[in-house]
Amino acid sequence: MDCEEKLSKPQLMETVKWLGENYEWADGVCLPRCVLYTHYLDFCKTHKYAHVGAATFGKIIRQRFPKLTTRRLGTRGQSKYHYYGIGIKKSSIYYHAVYTGKGLTRFSEAKVKKEGSSRKFSLSSKSGTLLPDFPSAGNLNIPKETTTEKIETFILMYRTHSQRILDSIIGGAVEEVQNLLLHFWQGMPAHLAETLNTSLISDVIGLCDSILYQVRTALT
Repeated sequence: MDCEEKLSKPQLMETVKWLGENYEWADGVCLPRCVLYTHYLDFCKTHKYAHVGAATFGKIIRQRFPKLTTRRLGTRGQSKYHYYGIGIKKSSIYYHAVYTGKGLTRFSEAKVKKEGSSRKFSLSSKSGTLLPDFPSAGNLNIPKETTTEKIETFILMYRTHSQRILDSIIGGAVEEVQNLLLHFWQGMPAHLAETLNTSLISDVIGLCDSILYQVRTALT
């Protein structure tokens, strides 16, 4: 395959090994392709390796995760390709950066603010299991077409929504999840619904869903 032609065998083996050390099968989890490719570029820079293009890197990933699939997610005009079924290991140096939102906008082709306040919200849980912090709007580079306040409000609402889903699942009331989903999306205020057209929100939703899945998986 062409990835072998462009990479030396030792480098190819090291890259596949690196993938195994940092990523794992995670059913139901999606990661933007640009996230993994950015991690790969960082890996190559650290080890002074020549890097291959995104398409060839996709073939290398499938040497470690042969059944990996891709899905196009996001609103019309803002959708992006994601790898489906792969998550970042908690032991990975990339885990905290991605799942707390520190590197979120960089992966969305924007720059992350070097300084940003990390606002925390208190959230109650009927099940006694609280979700960890979701990405903070204070750490994100907000696109011009929306405001920090709107993004912050949406993230708070989505975390509350996700907590209710988690509580329902833990409490054995899985049938409530569909109603919660309908209630959240159909009841979205018009001034917040417009933020759904931004690529930033598409990435935020994907990462927040991954956090929910990781917590749920850890409880089984």
